[in-house]
Amino acid sequence: MTNTVQQLHNAKAGQKRSIRQIQKLNKTLQTHPNVQAERRGGLKQKNMKDKKFQIFVSSTYIDLKEERQAAVEAILSAGHIPAGMELFSAGDESQMTVIKRWIDESDIYLLILGGRYGSIEPKSGKSYTQLEFEYAVEIKKPYFSVVITEKGLDEKVASHLKRNALEDKYQKELTEFKMQIMSSNVVREWDDKKDIKIAIHETLSDFSYSKKLVGWV
Repeated sequence: MTNTVQQLHNAKAGQKRSIRQIQKLNKTLQTHPNVQAERRGGLKQKNMKDKKFQIFVSSTYIDLKEERQAAVEAILSAGHIPAGMELFSAGDESQMTVIKRWIDESDIYLLILGGRYGSIEPKSGKSYTQLEFEYAVEIKKPYFSVVITEKGLDEKVASHLKRNALEDKYQKELTEFKMQIMSSNVVREWDDKKDIKIAIHETLSDFSYSKKLVGWV
């Protein structure tokens, strides 16, 4: 009987030691630098994933309706918020004031360039699209551009949009503007809407890891 009691006592003591050892091991693991770094990394990734950006979408309109819609869909599907010219009317001097305010309030500026230069702002002689781009660069707004390729433009010209796809009056200004855009390191080219969607998803994913971009978490 005494041996049985002693065995039970020893077993319970062993269990207590095992529990204490497990608790000690857990405490050691929780304070280990590698574990803490992994936990911080996990929290950081979660915060990055939870970021929501407002993206101002800039482009000419009549020739890029489908591409703008594709961009809006890509932004929404990535969990972000699109903004653009659909929110206000065009044609008067106050338009630029409204545009600047929307760019100011957005986290990222996106330019979609096709084969047209766009409506001209009377005072500067530049298109509203170019003025939007230059303003975003001037205020150091994070931005990226997607520019149509020659192949993509040929396909648009061959389609029913032939009359609206090409610039017929401001070709020199369009060429100079395109050169200005292509000189940056945040530009992608597109043949069709699929390319625009891919560029948006990939670029916004990169932006989500920027410490400078807070967005809405």
